[in-house]
Amino acid sequence: MANLFYESNYFEASQPDLMETVDYLQNGQSCSDDYYFNQQWGLENTTEYDNIDINACDAWEYTKGDSDIIIAVLDSGVKLDHEDLSINSQIGWDIETETSPSDIYWNEELNQLGSYNHGTNCTGIIAAQHNEIGVAGIAPDCEIMPISYNFHNSENMFQRLAKGINHAWQNGADIISCSWISGQHFYIDNAINNAITNGRNSLGTVVVAASGNDNNTTVEYPSMLTGVISVGAVHECGTRCVGFHTSAIEITEMLNCNGELWPIGKGSSYGVGLNVVAPGQNVYTTNVKRSDFTTLLYTGGFGGTSAAAPHVSGVAALLLSVNPDLNYTEVKDAIESTAQKIRTDFYDYNVSKPNGMWNEKLGYGMVDAYAALESVFCHDDVFIESTDNIIWSDETNLCENLIVEGALTINAPVHIYSDLPEITIQNGGHLIFDTGSELYYRDVEDFNGNINVEAGSTLEFKNGSDIVLAENGKIMVNHDSNNSGDLVFNSGASLTLLDDNTNLEIAGDLHIASNATFTFTGDGYIKFSNPGGDAANNIFCGTGASIVLQGSGQNDKIMEV
Repeated sequence: MANLFYESNYFEASQPDLMETVDYLQNGQSCSDDYYFNQQWGLENTTEYDNIDINACDAWEYTKGDSDIIIAVLDSGVKLDHEDLSINSQIGWDIETETSPSDIYWNEELNQLGSYNHGTNCTGIIAAQHNEIGVAGIAPDCEIMPISYNFHNSENMFQRLAKGINHAWQNGADIISCSWISGQHFYIDNAINNAITNGRNSLGTVVVAASGNDNNTTVEYPSMLTGVISVGAVHECGTRCVGFHTSAIEITEMLNCNGELWPIGKGSSYGVGLNVVAPGQNVYTTNVKRSDFTTLLYTGGFGGTSAAAPHVSGVAALLLSVNPDLNYTEVKDAIESTAQKIRTDFYDYNVSKPNGMWNEKLGYGMVDAYAALESVFCHDDVFIESTDNIIWSDETNLCENLIVEGALTINAPVHIYSDLPEITIQNGGHLIFDTGSELYYRDVEDFNGNINVEAGSTLEFKNGSDIVLAENGKIMVNHDSNNSGDLVFNSGASLTLLDDNTNLEIAGDLHIASNATFTFTGDGYIKFSNPGGDAANNIFCGTGASIVLQGSGQNDKIMEV
């Protein structure tokens, strides 16, 4: 009825008022409905420094992880039954007992609450579930491997840490997240080098480590090791996290931001070896106990480079979720080369390094989950030039709409992630959907976008192609005064117009190959419109060709001429 009103031309607008629910969000619209998400500035910053975050919302449009990707959190231990974490306790490991499951370790005599909560704090940043409670993790669909270690037991400490690292990579960890520092020792050197070299069937386990909280001008161990991704900390206004006894200008900037200095340490360690920075102050995450050791399942006060490192571990997990064949160097390069050059009013990125410009305080900049994902996930070539003759034989992800002016043959699934997905074939272009081709909107098999075949261009369905259009999806075959667009349908091709409004509109020409049956299934419809001067020759049939129409169609309108 709304459409009838509008098409009468008596109304400027006509829209049905459908029944739906309205959700209450604490601080306005967001991309997650987890209770504390609007406090997680590191994932989506709503302050005037709205670019000081890791672009998690945009990244989640591509993926929230994959259960085949395992992140080992080598720390004090994790609350295995936390309501906001989904952990298979049997894949964890306790360094002290060399058994599963892992435990939580802390110094009871010193009542060191920080170490009791520390592993759970780090894990929540990486993998808290998106479940309308608590906080949102960066890679909630990935698997966590808790590796628990008693940091207050100094006996054979280097050997024990090395055992934890070795257990992680030898038992399937794709990433090892290390929010700790220690003295350098060849046991740990060897364990990390073996992880990077031999982990993931020699692709290399990705090792991420905190740069340290002592304001040192070189990052601390083990993040100083070649191949480890060293992560420093910034606050919500984008300058390096600092406490007292550090740069006066950074203290002033931090106080001007939120009136707080860094309670964690002297300052985020920087300089030689620093790769990127991530959120490291007032981080909301999962927790275990409050100061009186009663239950406190969430905290907004976690910080330090201990908080920064898990952000990068989560981003690395997203990268491997969409492309598990990346080696550790490719993951590291993607994170470094796409990092955001934040606060250029305050820092000069004036050192040229292999993955771009670098600054001693912030490294390559703030990790960018979205840009890093695009760099490893999205196909580069979305414009097929007139001189091209290309075959896509592997599953392809397109983050922009596809334009074809040359020849493109597709014989594998294609996913289009743009908000308004569209394929345009123009200027004599020829797009062929061949055996094995399928078309998706994001990860949804039913493509709800448009395919436009401009005059003089060709769309061809070959044997074994299986194309499904849904919702308002449309194929439009156009014509002009000189040329017609062509739709060529071969034997064994399949076209589904799934829903009432899904349609194939032919203003150009339809060619049905010899012995081919032009058919479609679903509730959509076919429309021949404006065929121009060659209306009598709009459909061309080879020997033995036929047309079969089935499905209910829009208002039972299977074909409209």
